[in-house]
Amino acid sequence: MLGHRPGCTASLATTALLERKLRKADANARKTCKAAGVIFDPPEFWEIYFSVCLQDPWMRGDRPTPNNARWKQSLPTLIDDERFEQVMNIALGSLEIEQ
Repeated sequence: MLGHRPGCTASLATTALLERKLRKADANARKTCKAAGVIFDPPEFWEIYFSVCLQDPWMRGDRPTPNNARWKQSLPTLIDDERFEQVMNIALGSLEIEQ
């Protein structure tokens, strides 16, 4: 979804570090859903998660980082702890509005 955007770097190779980050993001997703009383369905969860990312110009790669204009958005950045919390607050907030 994001790797095919011009301002993003595709994650084509998986390193041990990225695998650890992905496992941590999965654990955070499961924990967050459980705490919110939402059933964790991985495809649906990540579709919603990255849809929220696409709403923000910086997260979707349309706005460069001010200190590094050549920088491109990447999966590890989008699933780091700080970003995960930010995205989940938006996603869960919209979920509460729909209910």
